[in-house]
Amino acid sequence: MRLRNMGVILLFVALPVWAAAALAADVSSDTMFLQANEAYRQERFPEAIGGYQTILDRGVENGALYYNFGNTLLKTGQKSQALWAYLKAKAFLPRDADLAANLEYVQSLLARGTEVSIKPSRLVRWLTLRGRLSTSELAWWFCALLWLTVLCWTICAWWTLARPILRPCAWLVSLVAGLLLTALVAQSVWIDSVPRAVVIADGVEAKFAPQANSTSHFTLPEGALVRFLGQEFGWAQIKRADGRTGWVENDSLKAL
Repeated sequence: MRLRNMGVILLFVALPVWAAAALAADVSSDTMFLQANEAYRQERFPEAIGGYQTILDRGVENGALYYNFGNTLLKTGQKSQALWAYLKAKAFLPRDADLAANLEYVQSLLARGTEVSIKPSRLVRWLTLRGRLSTSELAWWFCALLWLTVLCWTICAWWTLARPILRPCAWLVSLVAGLLLTALVAQSVWIDSVPRAVVIADGVEAKFAPQANSTSHFTLPEGALVRFLGQEFGWAQIKRADGRTGWVENDSLKAL
């Protein structure tokens, strides 16, 4: 009976790990992805953009896909679109050095937008381990350590002789698992669940109301990262870094 119960517990803990691993779609062998990469190498950029977009339209998401898409968009001068693609890629590849360099470069090209972009608070950055792990990685490591925690405490309960050695290890693993759980919750609540969008046109006028003849409230530069609050009649309500809100046309934004 104990073994059966333990098996149920371990299966319950392992299921999120398998689910998190399944979320990372592999496009490295996708024919369309390979064709788009070849088109990029041969500088047939419109063809490459079409290929990457076709894969995205199928509902496939992957860090390499967004990264290559961003490179292609940047080559064609679509800086804000490239910024969007790099930010999407960062959610999958938070520690990729090439991506970080390209993201920093395109942000320098869109400096006016970057300066007024919304940013996580310092507390949120620390709680999410400064974005060093993606959400799926946090979920995977938390589930793995949770499994290990259950295993350590179970052995401590059943094997008296092992308690002096395993109990400190169990407390340490429990502490790290708690830290990862905090980071996972913080990243899910304050980063992933906050709807954001990139301004993809320059000099976008934010109105007081969702109407073309409404009074202009403020102007947004290209590349600004804003919070998306809702939409109505082809208009999107947004909030910028200083807290002011306004309405802009939907086609001037690209949602993250």
